[in-house]
Amino acid sequence: MVILFSKMISLRSILLTSLLMLSLSSFATAESGHLRVQLSGIDTDKGGRLRVALFRGEQGWPKLENATLLQQLAAGQSEIEVLFSDLPYADDYAVEVHHDENGNGKFDMRWLPYPRPKEGVGVSNNSSGFGHPSFDSARFSFSRSQQEISIHMRY
Repeated sequence: MVILFSKMISLRSILLTSLLMLSLSSFATAESGHLRVQLSGIDTDKGGRLRVALFRGEQGWPKLENATLLQQLAAGQSEIEVLFSDLPYADDYAVEVHHDENGNGKFDMRWLPYPRPKEGVGVSNNSSGFGHPSFDSARFSFSRSQQEISIHMRY
């Protein structure tokens, strides 16, 4: 009887632990979602690769090497969808896209008659202006299980 009782306790412990872990994993997933970034206006004649950088928070903005997540893909279509999965909900995300046309891994600039990008660039909220957009102008809130933003490339 003692052996049977201990087996029942052990089985009950395993069942309760499994249910607890399942509920915790469900809770964790409820606080994250998928972000779809719709890119348009890509100049496919230039070839090269697109580097899509996701930043969580202002730290490191706008340097791609400091991005929270970075995806690279061929610039083979004028419209491309990029998916970032299992992102935690937050109020301070921003996305920057760089079309590395010559494949040198750098953001090439034209300096005369005034500084401006030599290669295509896009930023969340499609913010633009003279100079690089600030993090605040590109910032968006991420709070749904499925969310989509659109970025139009500028050349």
